[in-house]
Amino acid sequence: MGFSKRGRHYTKLKGDTGPLVYPVGFLYVYPAIKFLIGGEVFPAQILFGILYIINLGIIFFIYIKTDLFPWWALALLCLSKRVHSIFILCLFNDCFALTLLHASLALLLCQQWHLALTIFSGAVSVKMNALGVKGVFSALFGAALVQIILGLPFLLTYPVEYISRAFNLGRVFIHFWPVNFKFVPEEIFVSKEFACALLVFQLLLLVVFAHFRWFEWPSLYSDHFTHLLSPTNIYGE
Repeated sequence: MGFSKRGRHYTKLKGDTGPLVYPVGFLYVYPAIKFLIGGEVFPAQILFGILYIINLGIIFFIYIKTDLFPWWALALLCLSKRVHSIFILCLFNDCFALTLLHASLALLLCQQWHLALTIFSGAVSVKMNALGVKGVFSALFGAALVQIILGLPFLLTYPVEYISRAFNLGRVFIHFWPVNFKFVPEEIFVSKEFACALLVFQLLLLVVFAHFRWFEWPSLYSDHFTHLLSPTNIYGE
């Protein structure tokens, strides 16, 4: 797939698997790989294998930095057959997006906020699958700048088409591709109800995780209500 041959009208760009639905970083990554290895599959697998090792090393750093698991549990991170398939066999764009995402998380743990958000923006530019107030705006500006620079050829020609296609949150995935939901009938998988259910479930999981790992909401609630219901507050002194 190459946009130089088909213009910059994003809704008209397509490949063997259908219309282009990824942000513009996707269009820079794979032509660069093709240029480096000459379109051969085996060198591409070696390249993605190196990327897998880099990604795994970053994940190791994240787990060690957070100190949540014993050292022997790190070996379990190497056993995912699905991850091996994505990197070595399928050569998906997820590989670059996830590596950049994990790199941004590692930088956040090192309190490198601006660089972390810039790299995170690079991950979003490949595939779209949280400082003082002053720092927030400058960091977000750096992240947005990556998207603007990479997408500039398309933003200057067909901006609406590019933004609507590359960052379409409402698109429906083809039932053939999602491996994890093969057991779901196609008519259910493509329905909006199923998509909304998955979104709600994901948000609930994030709330539960935040509840048990980051906040002490029950104690906050209990202290707050205890203060409100104290005799001093009800009857006054």
